[in-house]
Amino acid sequence: MSCNSDITVALSQNLILTGGTSMVPGCRLRIENELDWLLENEPHFKKLKGLQGKLVFQKHPFFNNYLSWIGGSVFGYLEIMNEKFVTLQTFKEMGLKSIPNWSHFNIAKEN
Repeated sequence: MSCNSDITVALSQNLILTGGTSMVPGCRLRIENELDWLLENEPHFKKLKGLQGKLVFQKHPFFNNYLSWIGGSVFGYLEIMNEKFVTLQTFKEMGLKSIPNWSHFNIAKEN
């Protein structure tokens, strides 16, 4: 909930379900209903209540059980990712502080 509200809206309209369990009949509808219930009833999500009923799950050309592998493969192939990886040594030294805030991540290379 620390990202900009414009980004929050864009993200809420570009949801993707991955993994084999997401292929179970009725899974997407169940998740939609549970998210709407949380937005309506949970005080923790009060700031996001305006998103209720506006969540959009995107269709994609891949099987859900392959999607995370495909995305990880493409993402890891990008040259800029070498600058963004957190090494084990860095993580041991800095802990969770070494993990970047991905809501502010700009994948475009600076000129």
